[in-house]
Amino acid sequence: MVQRVIGEEAHIVAEADRGPRADPSMPKTERNSYPNMILLCMPHHTFVDSENGAHFTVEQLHKMKADHEARVIQRLSDPQEQTARRRDESLAELQIASRARLISRWAAAGLSDEVGGMLADDSSVGYGPASMPAVAPTGVIVLEGEFGSGKSVTAERLHQADIVAAETTDAPLPVYLNAEEVSGSLRHAIAEAVEPLGDPTQQGVRVVLDGMDEIDSARAHKLLTVARELVGTWPGSRILMTARPGLEVRDSERVVYPALSDQEARALADRVGTHVSLHAESAAIRDALCLPLFIIIAATARNEGWEVPRSRVDFLERLVQRALQAAGGDRDDAASTLAELAWLTVEGGGPVPAGELGGEPRIRAVLMTRLVVRHGRTLRFGLPILEQHFAGKALLEKGLPDHALASPAALERWRYPLALAVAGCGWHQSDALLRPLVLRYPGIASWIIREAIPDMSQGSTSALPSSAQAGQRVHQTLASWFSALKPVADLALYGTVPAPPLVLGHFVAGGELVTALKTNPSRGQDEVVELPRPVDHEALETFMGRRGYGRSGRPPTEYPAWPWHWSLDWIACGLRPVLSRQLPAVNCGAWVAERRWALCRALVKQKGFLLKPVDAEAVVQAARQHMASERVTFGSARRPGLSATGSDLAMLVAALEAGEGVDGHGQIHSPIPAPDLPAGNSRWVMDTYSENALVSFAVYIYETAIAIYKTLCEQWFPALLPTLGLAAMLPVSLSGTVSRISEGTQLWTGVNYCRIPLHSTESSIAAFTLGPPPPQDWINSSIGAANETLQRLHPGAAPWSRPSYTMQRLGSSSDTPATDMAHSWLWKDLARLKLITGTAPGNWT
Repeated sequence: MVQRVIGEEAHIVAEADRGPRADPSMPKTERNSYPNMILLCMPHHTFVDSENGAHFTVEQLHKMKADHEARVIQRLSDPQEQTARRRDESLAELQIASRARLISRWAAAGLSDEVGGMLADDSSVGYGPASMPAVAPTGVIVLEGEFGSGKSVTAERLHQADIVAAETTDAPLPVYLNAEEVSGSLRHAIAEAVEPLGDPTQQGVRVVLDGMDEIDSARAHKLLTVARELVGTWPGSRILMTARPGLEVRDSERVVYPALSDQEARALADRVGTHVSLHAESAAIRDALCLPLFIIIAATARNEGWEVPRSRVDFLERLVQRALQAAGGDRDDAASTLAELAWLTVEGGGPVPAGELGGEPRIRAVLMTRLVVRHGRTLRFGLPILEQHFAGKALLEKGLPDHALASPAALERWRYPLALAVAGCGWHQSDALLRPLVLRYPGIASWIIREAIPDMSQGSTSALPSSAQAGQRVHQTLASWFSALKPVADLALYGTVPAPPLVLGHFVAGGELVTALKTNPSRGQDEVVELPRPVDHEALETFMGRRGYGRSGRPPTEYPAWPWHWSLDWIACGLRPVLSRQLPAVNCGAWVAERRWALCRALVKQKGFLLKPVDAEAVVQAARQHMASERVTFGSARRPGLSATGSDLAMLVAALEAGEGVDGHGQIHSPIPAPDLPAGNSRWVMDTYSENALVSFAVYIYETAIAIYKTLCEQWFPALLPTLGLAAMLPVSLSGTVSRISEGTQLWTGVNYCRIPLHSTESSIAAFTLGPPPPQDWINSSIGAANETLQRLHPGAAPWSRPSYTMQRLGSSSDTPATDMAHSWLWKDLARLKLITGTAPGNWT
């Protein structure tokens, strides 16, 4: 019998790193798998591979293979069998693709294909720390964790479990999507992905949407809104998203991805090949060594005789240098090409066409590092943090692109690269990057600095510069913050606006920095002086006087940009008590009316929640007793910490004696709508409001709060207006319902509303009706429409300003409810920028 060869098995992506259509980032175990093989006749095999595969792309060969297999299946199978086989093959391809993504991630982290394959095939690896909360089977879930925490690997494992479930039952259809690659409709992207598997409207879906923090916030919020709509209409569906902290989601949707325990961290280090203790002096690095990415980098470093890196940026540098060394060739050229690829990726907002890098040698050079993977005709980094790391390198080389400072939206995509650049560069480079940013967008600069530089710790490993140099740098950065954050910065540190020229005293000893401020009205400009020695408590008090402000500690000196963090923290520490006491909104009539009412009640010691009128003459008599005081404070459960100066009380007396706000019977009435029903035997204050009065009460509080909030922002935080969440979308309509809600023996009143932007020619309103909380579909559609309106009316506000749905308890526990609510909104907006920490005072509405 004569044997005749009728075909040859060929690789689509070459088995060898330098063969036809080679992709060194593709694990070798996947290069010899069925999806990467194609059967060709001998002449065509030779032609396809000629000139190192220049005539046929990977995509063309995959299509050739798929078309041929489809024709064979059509000939050999009836329609029902063809559908079943197509479904089985699609599920098998999903498993292979998922395994390949895992191996590619671990390859980018520095592990070999063999170790990566071993970890990928061990289903016990990657399901997350034992302390991670369970993931609900339905709904929208956002898996939130730091970069390097392993959240994407856990999402991949959940996706694999969904694939297995779909193989044997009518389970929801499994889908994996990368957020960067969803350029159009999420509904369409999911429908296209599950087309070979079934009908999502009947079976539901289990979607993994990875990398929500890698796209701009407007796109992320839109995807989130559509995801909520889909899980509400497709039965038994779940859409699992991964993101760093910062994406605004509901508490019920957030699953916080915890760090590994010490035991889990040691177990992972053992799995990747080291039995040496990973010790670090710095608290920040000890925290990093509870995250899988940094454990892997540290373990491979120790295996090769290196010490554990001393900062998170050093971890990434170690990973990159190791990858460049393993790739061979011109390391500088490869590093430069990687930085160029990162720049193009950030600027373009997604994977980059391979041709953008130029010729095949440059493409091959970045693929050989295994830090980059090829997807069809595009290139992307195996780990998002590497994209941001190299983009940060490009920033240090080129500076921010001119258009990046045009608006917060344009700057949004550079946030993380800027943070990494600041974390890893020297003082002069960080100063050059940050100074224009602080002056233009101090809110975004605050976020970047907090992200880049950890808080002070006892584990700093680098020496401080000289006292004179440290003092000068703190003074320079403090001056920039003061310039950008006027006038509230003056009030935060000096208690006066505007502040007179200042004197900054400084002293360095034993790794600790001592700084102190005092005003110097007799001099015409700021000064920087070294503090007299010895610098003890008594010497500091003598230097600062009554209105001085001091700060001491050990800066994180391994980050040369620490003076920016030090001076920002100084202002933030002063801002917290100032905001806690509440800022005045003197140009707002609503604020003046509420404050006057609270002061009148406090002077005559009127208590109760029914807002009874106050006798004006009694207020005048009580005020006269305190007019000689510099300041008097009135404490009460309804308005703790209300204070006034003697001159404030004198102005109050003059206004009341002139008849301002006093009726014909000599009574002062509350500006807040009062109850209109008799108290009787009512157990709850809000029961004394009729339905109409209850709605009027809510409308008053929210419309007045908007007016006070707007004045506070314009008066105290003018430079932050583009990045303060609510301020950036004003005017707004707060649309929703006022509801009486019964929970067991408890009866309370709630306000449920969406923030919807209005055109600049309109006025802010609170459009409330009495009724139950709105249904979820109304919430989803309202937020979706509000996002589109925000994009149309305020396109630059999207990164920091987002329409939202809120449910709040409505009560009458304060004499200044609108003022309190305005300050609570302002607090949250400042906290989002990391300009203030902690929670707002509990007595605020």
